[in-house]
Amino acid sequence: FFFQAEDGIRDIGVTGVQTCALPIYTGSAKHREWLVQRAQHRGYVIDNHQLWRAGAVQPVASEEAFYHLLDLPWIAPELRDRIVDEASLALPDALLTRADMISDLHMHTTWSDGRGSIAQMADAARQHGYAHIAITDHGALIGITNGLDTKRLRQQRLEIDAINEQYRAAGIAFHVLHGVEVDILVDGSLALPNAILHELDIVVASPHIHLRQPADVATTRLIDAIMHPAVDIIGHPRGRIIGGRLGAPVDMPAVSAAAVAHGVALEVNSGPDRLDIDGELVYEHVRAGGLITVNSDAHDMDNLAWIAQGVATARRGGVTPAHVINTWSLPQLTSYLARERHK
Repeated sequence: FFFQAEDGIRDIGVTGVQTCALPIYTGSAKHREWLVQRAQHRGYVIDNHQLWRAGAVQPVASEEAFYHLLDLPWIAPELRDRIVDEASLALPDALLTRADMISDLHMHTTWSDGRGSIAQMADAARQHGYAHIAITDHGALIGITNGLDTKRLRQQRLEIDAINEQYRAAGIAFHVLHGVEVDILVDGSLALPNAILHELDIVVASPHIHLRQPADVATTRLIDAIMHPAVDIIGHPRGRIIGGRLGAPVDMPAVSAAAVAHGVALEVNSGPDRLDIDGELVYEHVRAGGLITVNSDAHDMDNLAWIAQGVATARRGGVTPAHVINTWSLPQLTSYLARERHK
């Protein structure tokens, strides 16, 4: 078994010792230094991947046992970069898990640029254990991605209503919310009329174009969208593409503060080319009292599995289920979506 440490690849064996190596090397250098110091104060020596006492290797059966020997609770791997001393040892009651997720609130179908019908996406979501989903095809924007205008959104609503009726008639406890992913334009306005936005169950507003604005303009653009009374979620706030573009130079603390003030959730987009927002931004947003949504942004049925990556990203931010609107029951979610908003 080999492990990529900061200073090279180490062979840490195939038995026993990896239970020490994983907590030692999965965190930051500062986390490791802290563990070494705690071990020394308790009569142990950490040497590479092993725990020694009185010249003998100490068998450690599990990561939990390793931390217990250092008088610590088990620290989840996703948190180890941040926990570097006693002052930072503030563990959440229970980190978000995939099992906590009962909805996916951002996905696309053949109505825009997706490769699955509404019925196919809904049935696939049921197979993933969800209780409800939101169909959020792209809104119209100068013909990009076959986006939906007001007329087509109203036509789509009829299909979603029919699918929900089929589930009800079959006694299946599953519901499809009707939404849209609307583009945030360069001036912070939205690319669809207010009238249709207010008819929808849920609105995801996302930046896709003109992302090279100055930081103050890019930030104001997002804040203006957050202040729109129809917006529930800001999708992939910076618009980055990993390996493709950095995304907008947004002042995320300012965006987070606006989202908290207006009760708008910031998205952890699970797409492998986005993963936006990242763990550090999640951590700061939740600390400020903000809500998170973790979505697949799926464009076909197989993409729904991407949600695992978003959950992992949210966990790096120390997120509990209570912070994530995808863990809420349908009545709780619809109550949130129906909240009174004023610009």
